[in-house]
Amino acid sequence: MLVKFQGRLVLDSCWVKTNLLQPTATYNFNAPQLPLPFKRGLAIHVEAGKYYDLEIVIGDHGGMTGAALLIEQTDVNYQKDAKGNPILPPFRLAPSKLPPSGKDQFSLPVAEEGPVWKATSDEAPSALDLLKSNSANDAR
Repeated sequence: MLVKFQGRLVLDSCWVKTNLLQPTATYNFNAPQLPLPFKRGLAIHVEAGKYYDLEIVIGDHGGMTGAALLIEQTDVNYQKDAKGNPILPPFRLAPSKLPPSGKDQFSLPVAEEGPVWKATSDEAPSALDLLKSNSANDAR
């Protein structure tokens, strides 16, 4: 996963070494389903009510894949897991409850409360916009 904010690369969380950007910290949950640590990227500054360019790229070279983008605010004291990792909220575009993990599934510890971002586009509708319009049409 790569994240660009305002045209600047702020997170390189690729499994393979790309050397595009070094993490500012790592969090290791030491679970078989998470063999590599989570990487913290560069800090960004945002203000409520303003819009920012954000690009998130998720890729896979085949096989099982998964991605989680978590948000860590510098002025928040987060609860910690047993290994001392902060329990962070997920990046999300709508307020929602996270689905429970099924039997034999690993669940990443995440905070239920956290910021909710808004999406907008001056260009073609986003995939999220298309999903929302299809859901609205299906409900009719």
